[in-house]
Amino acid sequence: MADRETVLSGDRPLDDPSEDRLGYRTFASRLASAIARMTPVDGMVLAVYGPWGSGKSTVLNFVRHYLRQLPESEKPVLIPFNPWWFSGSENLIQSLLVDMAKEIKPVGDVLRRIGLATASTLEIIGTLPQAEAAKVLADKVRPGEPTLGELRDRAEALLRAQDRTYVVVIDDIDRLTADEIRQLFRAVKAIASLPRIVYLMSFDQGVVAEALDKFHKGSGSDYLEKIVQVPFELPLPDRVALRNLLIDRLAFVLAEIPETPSDQQYWGNVFFDGIDPLIETPRDVTRLVNTLAVTFPAVRGEVYAVDFIAIETIRVFAPNVFRVIRANPAAFTGTGARVKDRQKESALAFHEGYIGQLPTSVREAFRQLLQRLFPRLESVWGGVGLGDGFEESWRKKLRICSAEVFPVYFRLELPEGAIGAQDVSTALNAAPDASEFAKMLESMGEVKTPAGVTRAQVLLTRLQDFTREDIPKEHIKPILTALFQSADSLIRADPDPKGMFDFGIETDIGRITYQLLKRLEPSERFAILTDLVDSGRSLSMVVREIMVLGQQHGKYGAGGRPDKDQMVSQAELKKLESLAAKRIEREARTGTIWTAHDFAQVLRSWRDWGLAGDCDRWIADVRVRDEPKFIRALITSILSAGYSHALGGFGGQADRVGRRIYHVDRKFLETFIDPESARPIVERLLKEGDLNERERLALETFLTPLKTGFDDDE
Repeated sequence: MADRETVLSGDRPLDDPSEDRLGYRTFASRLASAIARMTPVDGMVLAVYGPWGSGKSTVLNFVRHYLRQLPESEKPVLIPFNPWWFSGSENLIQSLLVDMAKEIKPVGDVLRRIGLATASTLEIIGTLPQAEAAKVLADKVRPGEPTLGELRDRAEALLRAQDRTYVVVIDDIDRLTADEIRQLFRAVKAIASLPRIVYLMSFDQGVVAEALDKFHKGSGSDYLEKIVQVPFELPLPDRVALRNLLIDRLAFVLAEIPETPSDQQYWGNVFFDGIDPLIETPRDVTRLVNTLAVTFPAVRGEVYAVDFIAIETIRVFAPNVFRVIRANPAAFTGTGARVKDRQKESALAFHEGYIGQLPTSVREAFRQLLQRLFPRLESVWGGVGLGDGFEESWRKKLRICSAEVFPVYFRLELPEGAIGAQDVSTALNAAPDASEFAKMLESMGEVKTPAGVTRAQVLLTRLQDFTREDIPKEHIKPILTALFQSADSLIRADPDPKGMFDFGIETDIGRITYQLLKRLEPSERFAILTDLVDSGRSLSMVVREIMVLGQQHGKYGAGGRPDKDQMVSQAELKKLESLAAKRIEREARTGTIWTAHDFAQVLRSWRDWGLAGDCDRWIADVRVRDEPKFIRALITSILSAGYSHALGGFGGQADRVGRRIYHVDRKFLETFIDPESARPIVERLLKEGDLNERERLALETFLTPLKTGFDDDE
């Protein structure tokens, strides 16, 4: 894995040609050889042209490296000057001349005196014909002092007598402001003809030419041609070399990708379709890798590495597209399996809208990349759409196309209360210990997520991605034991659905139970169910599970299932029902039956599965001893909540908020008591006020057959 310090780069150019990965050292070596053989009579200006980030500074560093390796008799004097260090200074011209004076010692004093001239004076020299400039400057010279023209003549004479070549290396010109670029080139024009001096410059030709347009009547390109005698176009880096550089520097991310054929194939498709076409310069590599070095650690283990690299590539090179994706998750996630033709037309217009704002040269790359990341877009751009059934595998793999995982890619950290992949991993690691697993579930049941449900419910939803094959068989019993131990606590913490599509945590517990039991052999399955019925702490879950098993045999109004799809046989079901009835009777005697959150259904099941009259005799005895307690527990246990969101409200407009509808099933209640005879007792209980919030809601709902409340979420 790459060292983090070598990955996170300040975009510094290379100094040592041995570190070259892009083939620049050959070009730099030949350029250095050419410079070493020069003896310019009137000075020489060379320029290396290349776009920002293409490696110009690296090339200049390599040139200087090779020049320093020459024998002493052939070695030129190097004078580096970076004008960007002096950006914003009014003395940019003077700074250049002072730096030159330090190294060109024979004419140092003369150059310093020239450098003391103001920028405006050099501007006159650079813009006026020589005769006219001399006349103007004559008026500025004090008596007894040499004119700038005389200083130039003296500098020329001294330089011609030298046997050394001086190379002034000027980098980062295209980082300057337009005014500073013009100022620098006026200075170079004014002194470019001094002998034995070679000016080696590097810049983006387009940037500099545009800056010079306003200064030179005609075009900035023409002005450049008059100053730069020998231009060089920086050779484009070899595509394969640039690609390998990126791959090497991404090693710290790619190491997170499992070494499986499918993952490697997916990475190759994502890379060559959408990332590789966007990487054109070494700076592109640096920008992307630096970004990932900062952002990836914050979501490591919470996202799929390939998808994260891809979405960060979009953020770096097309931030507007990134913002569109972030703001419209429904347009990108899921399969879109049931999208109608009219919706597809609308989707095509939407996606082509932001793609059309990109440069033509990269549009197809972004289309391909987006289709790899978000499979639902394949049908938008003419491909074959996917059917249902993929969401579970996407969520399990932490793919960005999963609606549940999608937000993590844009938050960099999980919101407070959310469940991440690390939480799922922790839960799976705790699974062999039923007590530890139950404690973790109950702890999570005390914390709500931003969506308003408990963390426990979100965890149980995520765990269903692993129940079919990933959870070892030997962990099934402790997981189910933990669920039946903590179910009542979890349901009390979050008893009502949060919307019309939320079935509640009880359903999640039931689904996990079914999925895990289905993997076992019939004998193992029955043995575990027997233990759960006999000792599972949640009596309500015991009853619920046996009722589900009964539905598979056609009981409770269900159609039943074929024998091969039934979890237990008819005989085994009878044994479990009998065992459950004995368990209920035992808890009725000890008084723990009152803690069952589904108190009424527990009694109903006792009546159905137990010995005739046992349940009714207990109820009769309880009502004599404490009828208000019995009625309160009974009504509270059958309070149910639904969710309504009307499509057309008053005035024909849709409701802006959903309505939670509470209901007490009077018909079910009638199997135990006469509702009307219970009314005075309920009214007295409400008046006395010794009730918790849910008990009060249940009793009020009993008195008003339909009770509604507006949900907080629009």
